[in-house]
Amino acid sequence: MGKNLKHQFIHAIEDNFKEGMDKHSMKSNDIRNDGKVFSYADRKNLIDLSSNFANYMKENYKDIRQVKEIRAEHIQSFLNEKSNSCSNATLKQYQAKFNKLEKVVNKTYNINTKYKGYTLPLSKENTKVRNTSMSIDDLKKLEKAFINSNSSAKIAIQLTSRAGLRVSECTKLQGRDINLKDNVIHVEGGKGGRNRDVPIREQDKEYFSSLKSNVGDRERVCPVQSDSINKSIDRAMKREGIRNKYNDTSIHCIRKMYAQNEFNRCRAEGMEIKQALQEVSVLLGHGEDRMELMRQYVLDIK
Repeated sequence: MGKNLKHQFIHAIEDNFKEGMDKHSMKSNDIRNDGKVFSYADRKNLIDLSSNFANYMKENYKDIRQVKEIRAEHIQSFLNEKSNSCSNATLKQYQAKFNKLEKVVNKTYNINTKYKGYTLPLSKENTKVRNTSMSIDDLKKLEKAFINSNSSAKIAIQLTSRAGLRVSECTKLQGRDINLKDNVIHVEGGKGGRNRDVPIREQDKEYFSSLKSNVGDRERVCPVQSDSINKSIDRAMKREGIRNKYNDTSIHCIRKMYAQNEFNRCRAEGMEIKQALQEVSVLLGHGEDRMELMRQYVLDIK
């Protein structure tokens, strides 16, 4: 192999580039495309990306010296940084090129390295306000706004920030659904009719114990309509001067904050990115294999 990543990538790209190669003819003759580069434009784009990536690796992962040592987490880190300045379309193009680079290096160097396993981040360039999770500072302001209130919105804020519940799930929750024996919140008939149990974290046990003690088993914890909660929170956010930060419903922004916190917890416990996203998806009531959707909830993937 070459002396550095950049030269190794370029050698593999050149090795798989054949002038005048006909991709359509190959397909019609059932010849596998296992890494072949068909055009000068593809060749240039692959060289540009691999050179850019090699420079990033040299700066951030100096101990990685061969293409076979590159892992999904290295590409994840690179794409996370690029998401600050690149559009979603550009990030998807990068993904396709990394897939091609995996094929060319495996073919040229007769190895079986796997570059896949990362999750494509959402672009932060011109990020829509809708894709904003509530900050901890704004959550504290919102909590303070309800400190002397008996509004159901006050409880809904806590149910969402501590257990990720949707506003409709907050209004359905009954006292018996707070299971202190098993330390779970039972969500009955969530979106799509799905039931789920959300773990009560250690730091939240005291809060849920107090909440359960103040409501009967078959009483609703938030005995109002969803719209009433949303309107109440909306008014409080306006009073606190934070409403213009969020174009989404406030509860949804809090759900995104919960999702990010749970993702960070999973990663800190040693889970791989995909496994962590899967767990958060289930906690939110989306089920498994919803990776594209989870990119809208977990905005900082690393």
